[in-house]
Amino acid sequence: MFMVVCICSICAYANTCNYDNVRVTLQESSVTPKSQNGNAAWVHITVSDRQVTQVRILVQCGNQRRDITVSLNNGSGMVNLNDHFGNLKAGVTYPVTLVNVPGLCF
Repeated sequence: MFMVVCICSICAYANTCNYDNVRVTLQESSVTPKSQNGNAAWVHITVSDRQVTQVRILVQCGNQRRDITVSLNNGSGMVNLNDHFGNLKAGVTYPVTLVNVPGLCF
């Protein structure tokens, strides 16, 4: 029973998923927008193929989900979640995950 609970927990909070045959890893598990930076809420992703110049990912921030295209340089990229989840409040910490697509996330 304990093993089943552990496996389900990993699935529910995936930070690595395969999108378009590229392994994508979200480096942060939460984000806190800062008011002095215009509510910037930056997260960093890395990919398994350094030749890929962009990747489309499905991100959950708080209780919202969005498809986001991230530009990449040498296998990594940054995205400001406030550009996609416009109602993020400064100073509030939001959980961030890649959406668990069956068979694609671990």
